[in-house]
Amino acid sequence: MFGQRRNGFFSSNNGINTTALVYNGSVGGNATYTMPFQSIYYKKVLVYCNALNGATTSYTFPTAFTKTPAIVTTNELPSSLVTTLTLTGMVVTGAVSTGFILIEGY
Repeated sequence: MFGQRRNGFFSSNNGINTTALVYNGSVGGNATYTMPFQSIYYKKVLVYCNALNGATTSYTFPTAFTKTPAIVTTNELPSSLVTTLTLTGMVVTGAVSTGFILIEGY
């Protein structure tokens, strides 16, 4: 069963029951941050920008990355909106931006 594997990849804090934090933009709008996957070998952060205008407060990852994560682009928002990205946190700065930003790695 998928959820029963305990080899490090699927164990440890994986799931959809993580806390979502909403940070306001310095001018307007907001961004919702959550880290639903926090295992040893895979981590993922989801950021939803809701008419984000300006910079958000720095979001600290609940579980730090081991290597600098990748910004996974979609057709919604460019990766350039991530203005700071470290192993332990990130800042997003938008110009009335709406859509998802994905951060992945281990």
